Amino acid sequence: MIYNFNIKFIASIIFLFTLVIIISFMPKEVMLIIRWLLESGTFNNILTISIWIVILAHSFTVDETNLTQISLFNTQIKLIDTLLLIATYVTVASTASSLLKGAYIQQFYNDTVYFNEFDKLDIYLLIGVPILLLWYIILNISKMFKEALFFTTQASSPKNK
Repeated sequence: MIYNFNIKFIASIIFLFTLVIIISFMPKEVMLIIRWLLESGTFNNILTISIWIVILAHSFTVDETNLTQISLFNTQIKLIDTLLLIATYVTVASTASSLLKGAYIQQFYNDTVYFNEFDKLDIYLLIGVPILLLWYIILNISKMFKEALFFTTQASSPKNK
């Protein structure tokens, strides 16, 4: 009997296990790296550049009829749809990154108060919401990247039509 292994699952397990080990043995270093990524703007810059590149590449390589399926807007004008999608994703990513930075630094370092009237529970929720927004954006950008790169069945090459 031959088994077909799910490589994505195995890679995910290895990645998560490695991440847990690193965080367990070096929690302060990991927290400082997270703080640096958020404060320096590096995370936000990488995310913004990725959003621009992936959405533009996706709009050029994926057939127009498939572009509107993942677009938030449906103006039937490819350029406007693309620019609105970029603007929306960059705005949400930037706002979520700023909220995450303030809540993270206030909750775990307490050297700067960004939210005066918020309790601990509020701050934890304020950390969770931007993480969900960022996860949504990263997931959708990853799907667009995959569609543009592999010409999946959902998105076909403009040359194949």
